[in-house]
Amino acid sequence: MVRTKSFVLDTNILISAFIIKSSISAKVLVYCIYNGILLFSEETFFEFERVLLRPKFDKYVSKLERTQILYRFSQEAQFKKVKSDFKICRDNNDNMFLNLATDHNTHCIVTGDQDLLALNPFENIPILTPIEFLSYFNDFDDSLVINEPKVAYTSPREKELIEHPKRAIAEIPEIMRSITKLQEEAARNGLTQEILERLLREAD
Repeated sequence: MVRTKSFVLDTNILISAFIIKSSISAKVLVYCIYNGILLFSEETFFEFERVLLRPKFDKYVSKLERTQILYRFSQEAQFKKVKSDFKICRDNNDNMFLNLATDHNTHCIVTGDQDLLALNPFENIPILTPIEFLSYFNDFDDSLVINEPKVAYTSPREKELIEHPKRAIAEIPEIMRSITKLQEEAARNGLTQEILERLLREAD
């Protein structure tokens, strides 16, 4: 029996995916939603919630929209209990992703964190950047340019949505509609990937 693909995305990857429509992280999220399941522990979801609701994002995306999408997303994701307690990473907050992924034998962890990437693979679990993820699962290459016309798709489902939008539109998961709405609001208010990365680096 084929094992359902499951993925662990770290907090910054999720934030970028939810807010910046043109980001590679957003493509990763699309693939995960249509082709597998996203795993969270109570700890990893709390961290995602804490960061997404930071006041520094208020000028770009309304807090109400962010709160609503967190609720909707919590209905889509799978929450898992964690027993492992690794203490390997310099930043203790990174260990929770290792704990979750190893306890539930996920297909991979997706991150941009260099400390986590240095552990690749960890307990036989690949730890990948977003570009590596797309290449690993979809035969993308590193020359992919997000803003160029599409020559490849993150999944068969995305191909269907692009090539046959009228046929597919009714089947778009509600969570994807909500994410798109959030991304469009952020873009209207001038939030770019560069600004987002700076905001994420800044202390609360």
